[in-house]
Amino acid sequence: MGFQPGMRSVREGISVIGSLKCRSWNGVIADLWQAECQAGATGEYVSDHPRLFIVLDKVGGSFETRLDPSEPGVSPRGGAHSISFMPAGVPVWGRTQQRMRIRHLDLHFDPASVSERLGEALSPELLRQPRIMFTNERIQTLARLIAGECAEPDARHDLYGDGLVMAVLIDLFGVRREAPRRRTPLTGRQLQTVTDYIAEHAAGTIRLQDL
Repeated sequence: MGFQPGMRSVREGISVIGSLKCRSWNGVIADLWQAECQAGATGEYVSDHPRLFIVLDKVGGSFETRLDPSEPGVSPRGGAHSISFMPAGVPVWGRTQQRMRIRHLDLHFDPASVSERLGEALSPELLRQPRIMFTNERIQTLARLIAGECAEPDARHDLYGDGLVMAVLIDLFGVRREAPRRRTPLTGRQLQTVTDYIAEHAAGTIRLQDL
């Protein structure tokens, strides 16, 4: 069985518009939502896996997000588009201040599967650290392409969406390309031994492991 994310939510004053559109790629589930929110609407959400919440479009009033219902909320900075990252099992609360309509993309992912794909483990510290209402133009651009794949009935090859979601996670966690390993040069004596062996066995088969 493939990756199956679990999500629990309690919502008041929020109505989903249309049907959920989703796609899955190698340990990542992408959900595209559109919702109508009344003034003062509230929601509480918690996911069994890490989740990236990306606001694509918003019409109307504003909303705030908080990690503690008793603490002041955080509103989007730099316009309507914002991104929030929630670690696995960490609840988050949202509240609208005025009536609004919102379209957003949720990316749920399995860290073990993503780490295996990358060939290195995602940072445990970053996986545990919530990030609320930040902006990132690259992730926003990629998210719109992913949303297009979710909404498109005749989707492209899976490698297209897979590359997009991996690019988002690479940017989110700051995964850098490893510097190529430099091979230890042979000493003069080792090089002479190799060339002598080649000269002695030139008429036969020379295996790389022998060299």
